[in-house]
Amino acid sequence: MSHIPFLLSFVLLTIGAIAQTARTTIEGAMPELQRLVAACRAAIKTPAPPSGRPRAMWVLANLRLADAEGSASALATAKLEGPEHELPWLVAAHLWHVRATGQTDLAIAQWQHLTARAAATTAAPQAATFLDAAMQVHLLFCLGALADAIDQAAHAERWQLGTPTARPGAAWTQRAIDRQIELERQAWQPGREHFRANLTHGAIVTPESGDALTLVPASAGLLLATSDRMRRHLEHVANDVDRDDTTLDDVATAALLLLTQTQLMSDSGRQRALERLLRATAGRVSADHAGLVLDAVLFAITGVRVATGAGLDEAWQRCTPWLPPGHAQLRVRNLLAGGARYDLQLVARDGSRQVDEQDASANAHSDCRLRVTVRCLYTADGRARTVLVAESAMQTMHWLAVGETFSCSLPRAQPNAQHDPQAVGGSRPGIDPNR
Repeated sequence: MSHIPFLLSFVLLTIGAIAQTARTTIEGAMPELQRLVAACRAAIKTPAPPSGRPRAMWVLANLRLADAEGSASALATAKLEGPEHELPWLVAAHLWHVRATGQTDLAIAQWQHLTARAAATTAAPQAATFLDAAMQVHLLFCLGALADAIDQAAHAERWQLGTPTARPGAAWTQRAIDRQIELERQAWQPGREHFRANLTHGAIVTPESGDALTLVPASAGLLLATSDRMRRHLEHVANDVDRDDTTLDDVATAALLLLTQTQLMSDSGRQRALERLLRATAGRVSADHAGLVLDAVLFAITGVRVATGAGLDEAWQRCTPWLPPGHAQLRVRNLLAGGARYDLQLVARDGSRQVDEQDASANAHSDCRLRVTVRCLYTADGRARTVLVAESAMQTMHWLAVGETFSCSLPRAQPNAQHDPQAVGGSRPGIDPNR
């Protein structure tokens, strides 16, 4: 009997080691989706690009596949002395890695170099395009978040009761806010309800329609803006781009639309964007697009962001899942996020409650439901996680320790399409301008 505690500890350590090395997989996906994910996996087996957004997408792809070691290696060997527009992507990738893995060692090792380069980059005049100017804002927000994460890892006692008054990242955050306000002054179009792609710099210019490139900063985690401008921007640009069939086969545009509609929690938008992405790729993905596509697909299914930014779900793990048309169920295994790893199962339910649905959420939505089951496999610090499972009409929160499972039922839209194998790749539905 005296050996039982030792054996139990050994088993738990073994399970933890396995959880840390296992890779993310999607089970039960239709063939088109399986081929797309497999193509993304194959694409990132080639040598990584040296720097900038391509290297950041490489990091993101590794994090999406739960390869923390691959992500760390890509960051540690990235070229930091490139053009100014490349640095924001590498700083953002550092924050993605810290948030996903719960590890700050690499950020600490490169902190002095990153901040020195950032000082030079942000001293330059404001960029000419919304994309580059917004990424400079994101650079500052990410440095603030990284400074706080490093301090929290070193001085956990200061953060036990919440964010301390004198937090290390405050100065970076204030600089980001100042730049954000100036960016909005230069780029916001009140009549069109979205940001323009090219900044005015005081000139009188004609209005611009929505440009897919203005969705890129949000895909990197920049979702902060004054009032509700970011939500309005995403909605209106997504509608403009969705109407434009001239880029129908553009893989990057399709992936950006899928990311945007997922952020907006639009099931019909996710469906249209996934259809478009599957047509654009036809099962083939280049190394340039692999990270973006893989992130879009996994974000759409799980609703779990990995390309995070400042102010995004820092106190809990948010999950807004979606079961694509053509699927009765899906399982995502070993999902890496928030310094933890999870299994996520999605099952379509219709009619009255089933035997395993005794919780209050199932009772409230008895006709058409998405049954969501989340299991916590591992946490970097050994602590439990607050998991929030949500959709547009409701949300439920649960405290989940390692080895524990939580289930709930969410209302499910378009029940018939969920079981229609022809739904994906079929005719393109109309756009609801009010979404």
